[in-house]
Order: sequence, then C-alpha cells, then structure tokens
Amino acid sequence: MVERLVYTEDVGSSTLSSRTIFQMTIDPATFNFEIYPGQLGPVDVLEDQGVYRLFVDGNKWLYYDSSTRQAALELIAHVDLAYGDVVTTGLGLGLREQLLLANPNVSSIRVVEQSQDLIDFHQQNSRWINDPKITVINADANEYTAQCDVLLLDHYEQERIGVIVDSVRKVADNIQCRLLWFWPLESQIIFRSTKRALTLLESYLSLRQDINVAQLPDLTAEQLRHYCRAHNYRLNIK
Repeated sequence: MVERLVYTEDVGSSTLSSRTIFQMTIDPATFNFEIYPGQLGPVDVLEDQGVYRLFVDGNKWLYYDSSTRQAALELIAHVDLAYGDVVTTGLGLGLREQLLLANPNVSSIRVVEQSQDLIDFHQQNSRWINDPKITVINADANEYTAQCDVLLLDHYEQERIGVIVDSVRKVADNIQCRLLWFWPLESQIIFRSTKRALTLLESYLSLRQDINVAQLPDLTAEQLRHYCRAHNYRLNIK
C-alpha cells in the first residue's frame, strides 16, 4: 500500500500560491480499474495473467501489470494535483482518466488523443468513457489549443527527455492553464537528486528553472517525497 498524502485545495482561488491541504481519497494501489481486452481495427488490448498490453498497428504502445500497479502509481501526482476543468493528453488504457473521474475536485476532463483508432476502441469497449464529465478530442497534443485549470501531459513513450521538455513547452504555449504536470517528471527529479546529491525539493526547483514553464506548481518536500516514492517504489526515498 502506498501512503497517501493528505491535503486540501481551494479550487475557487485565482492563484497557485493559495494551495492548501485536502483529503485525497483516491488510491491507485487499490482502485478498481476497468480494462477491457479486445480488438478493433488496428488496436489490440491483450491480457495475460493480469498484464495488459496495448498494441496499435502491431506496435506495443504500453503495458499495465495489475500485480505491481506501477503504471497507475506513476499517476499519483496527476490525480493529486487535478481540480476543476482538466485537459489530459494521451488516452492509453484510460487509467489516469478513470482516477480523475473518481476525483471529486475535478469537474470536467478533456482528453486529447491523436489516434482515432484508439478512441474508437474505447468508445466501443470501455464503459467509463461514456461518463458525462469526460470528452475525448481527436487531435495532436502539440497543436491543440484550449484553456483549462490543470493540464496533465502523458502522450510520451520512448522520447528522450529533451524532446519531451520541448513538447511540454510547446503544449504549454498552446493550452493556457493554471497548473501543469507531465510524465515522467518524477523520474527526472529522482535522477537529478541522485546525480547531484540534492534533496528532492532542490532537484525539482532546479529542473523547474531549466524547464522554464511557469505553470509547474510550487510543491512541498512532503508532496515531492510522496510523488517520487510512488513513481519508483523500489527506491528508498526518505
């Protein structure tokens, strides 16, 4: 079981600095995800002993191991920071979107997904995608323009971190938001902390300065420990 950070959010405020502590009741370690194996056109979702793999045009996009739940645990920051009108990028198996739908602080979700085939698959096979709070938009995340409260980016797979950061900057220019987070920022925080002998907070502040995206939030050392410990449970993060 991953320990849960307890905090509250003043969603009516117009400034990020007013974030306070709220009770997070959604735990990816125990959440009952709905994942439906099946095939539609070029999209295949295969399941073998609790491991789900998503293939598009024969290429493996991602996988989810329900025994470790690591892919879900990596989403804790996304769910924890979300409130109000949320824009997400990358549909995948819909793990993040299911968690966001269960978050009472989230009023609406717009998912930007480039693959219409993947959208069609979920619309035929996934019940959660019919929730009235969620809208799926077929578009390139790097070109889509919008406004929202929170922008959560996770349409990256094997790209180098420099390519990911360049994309984050571009998306942040196109989608105006009050708060932004992206996968795999936690792994970069951990890597820089280890390499440079920094605390997690020092590492995050250093990365935030380098990334130079104003919407990355102010976080406490406790929040960062929580996010990074969940992102890589094998590390002894103190």
